[in-house]
Amino acid sequence: MEKFIIKDFEPAYIADAEKILKEEYSAEKKKVPSLPEESPAGLLNWLSTKKYKKAAFCAGRLVGYMMFADVWDGFFGLCKGSFSPLGGSAVSFELGAEREKVMSLLFEEISNEMVRDGIYSLALARFAHDTEANNSLILNGFGIRCSDAMATIESIPEFTMPQKFEFKEVPFGSFGIFKNLKMKLVHHLENGPVFFPSDLSDFDQWFEDKSKRWFGAFCKEEPVGFISCKKGDGENYLCDNIHNICGMYVNEEYRKDGVGKALVSCLSKILKKEGAEFLGVDYETLNPTALRFWTKFFSPYTYSFHRRIDERITHYLK
Repeated sequence: MEKFIIKDFEPAYIADAEKILKEEYSAEKKKVPSLPEESPAGLLNWLSTKKYKKAAFCAGRLVGYMMFADVWDGFFGLCKGSFSPLGGSAVSFELGAEREKVMSLLFEEISNEMVRDGIYSLALARFAHDTEANNSLILNGFGIRCSDAMATIESIPEFTMPQKFEFKEVPFGSFGIFKNLKMKLVHHLENGPVFFPSDLSDFDQWFEDKSKRWFGAFCKEEPVGFISCKKGDGENYLCDNIHNICGMYVNEEYRKDGVGKALVSCLSKILKKEGAEFLGVDYETLNPTALRFWTKFFSPYTYSFHRRIDERITHYLK
C-alpha cells in the first residue's frame, strides 16, 4: 500500500467523501435492516466550514476523512470539547485492513491541533458494526458511552398493559405530573456505574416543549411510569424525520409487572396507526439497566466514543 497523506479537508472533497460515507452506511444497513433510506444531505457541507477537519489520500484519491463540529465549554467535564457527529468521519472499504491505520492517522493529525488549542474532551459517533475503524478508536484511548438504536414499528413485540394499570397520553399543560418520575431518572443516572450529571437549571423545559408527546402508565390515577417521544429529536441525521423516544422511566416496584415493555408496545401501536414506520432511541451504554432493556426491542446502529485527554499535557507540548 502506498503512503497515506493527510491534508486539511476542502469543500472540493465533499462529493468523494459522500461516496465513502454511503459505503459505510450501506454496510451498516446490512447489519441493521431497520435503518431508513436516508442520505446525509448538507452534513458534510456544514462540517467542511468548521476549523478541525482532515482528509486522507492515497495515490491521489480521497480514502478517508474526519471532521469535528463546534467547540463547547464544559463538554463532558470542566474543559473545552468537541464532537464529530455520525457521518463526520469515514474510511473507504477499499483499504481493507488498512482502514484501521487511516482512522488512527486522521485522529493523530486532528487531535494534535485540537489539544494544542486547549480542547481536551473529544467524542465521535460511528456506525456500531464497523469493527475495523472503531477498533482503531478504542486503541487510541476512546471508550463507548452511548448508542443510537432503531426498529421498524412493525417489529416491536406486542405487550398488553397489565390490568391494574391504565395507559394514556397526557395533553400539553399536564406534563408536569411526570416531574417526580423524571427526577428519579435523573438520580438514577447520577449514581454508579453511570455517574451522569444533569443540569437541573433547565429541568422544567422538559415539560414545556409542545413538540414532545408524553404517555403514562397510571395506577389509581397516579403515574407509575412514563415514556415520551418527539419526531425529529434524534442524535444524528438518520433520525431527523422519524419518531424518537426521548425519555422513559418506571418505578422500580412496578418493573416486574412488565410496565416498561407495555409502554414501548402501546406507544408503537399509536404511532403505527398514525402511519409511522420507524422508532428510534438513544441510551447510555454504561447504564446496564438501559442497555439490557432497549436492546430487547431495538438494534444499535451507532456508538458514541469519548476520550478525555489529561490537560497537564499542555506543559509538555512543544
